[in-house]
Amino acid sequence: MTNINYKNFNNKFFKTFLILIFSIACLNYFINPYNIFDNSYIPFELLKPEATIQERYTKFIALKLNRKELDTVFLGTSRVDYAIQKKHYAGITGQTAENLGVGGLFINEYTDILDEILLIHPEIKNVYLGLDFATFSKNREDNNQKTRYQISKTPNITTNELGFSILSLKSTGDSIWTIIKNLLGIESRMFNTDGTKHVYYNKDIEKSFNKSFKEYKKYYQDYELNPQAFNTIQKLVKSCQNRNINIVIFIMPSHITDQYLIYKMGLWEDFVQWKKTLTQIAPIYDFQYPHVYNNEDMTPNIIYFFESSHPTHILGDKITDYLLGKDTSYGRILTKNNVDFLLEKDKANLLEYINKKQGLKQWADEKIQ
Repeated sequence: MTNINYKNFNNKFFKTFLILIFSIACLNYFINPYNIFDNSYIPFELLKPEATIQERYTKFIALKLNRKELDTVFLGTSRVDYAIQKKHYAGITGQTAENLGVGGLFINEYTDILDEILLIHPEIKNVYLGLDFATFSKNREDNNQKTRYQISKTPNITTNELGFSILSLKSTGDSIWTIIKNLLGIESRMFNTDGTKHVYYNKDIEKSFNKSFKEYKKYYQDYELNPQAFNTIQKLVKSCQNRNINIVIFIMPSHITDQYLIYKMGLWEDFVQWKKTLTQIAPIYDFQYPHVYNNEDMTPNIIYFFESSHPTHILGDKITDYLLGKDTSYGRILTKNNVDFLLEKDKANLLEYINKKQGLKQWADEKIQ
């Protein structure tokens, strides 16, 4: 009978196990599929296609791991997420910033999210809150729904969060997918290594427009402004003011076809009322109005938009420039004193802009029917 050296076997097994765990941790740390770690060890651009999928969880993990002092945060839906570059803001102000926008965010989630952010970084001085019309609909959310952010309610990284980041099967699989998709050259609204969204030549741009147009057409059906949403924003503003935090509210842009959809769905008066009501809370930086930047043709090399709803960071930089007073060529400030005057001609300007783009108008009219 063969004698088995269990001690030697256990030692080899233990060493093999440690090597495997160490290899997995290194893979997930260096590939960094969710942009959790603030590292730059890879000397070339590596797109992160999996990063956007886990943002409700991973953005807070990153906030806890990178504990440098934080001056500014941007909050909002995917429009903010895709458009605002923290590095562009930092380059102008010399301050640190984080973009904590996430796709599909509900208005009633903002309060819990900001409370968690300030628990991790109580030193924050500025909050920029990007809003869009669709999220203020009663049929967009359940006001009693809990936040869908995976918030751990602690300023320190937990074992589960750290394990998810570098040792979980999910992060390991997504690291492998990140490598594969980069090798295959798959591009679809990816993250760059620094966290910004990758702007790419999109040969299927009409398909992208069609998908977002249908999505927002669904949002605008049976649309009714939600008074509770305005109350939530007002409480958020007061909460920041009580903490001596500067809060700036701005309206994210959408493409002219989305604005035309709002008009054709019979929601223009609601759209105007939405902006007017917001000005009763605070001055509003408005970027969603007819302008040459949101009137682009639907071509594969479109610069400012991915599709009818989401602006690229090229337009996001122009928004940041206006918010910081660097460039006033795009953007306006709505107050309760000037809002009627500024909004009065927007509908006429919208129709003038869209009528000049007969191809866009015909395309939109066909989709609306």
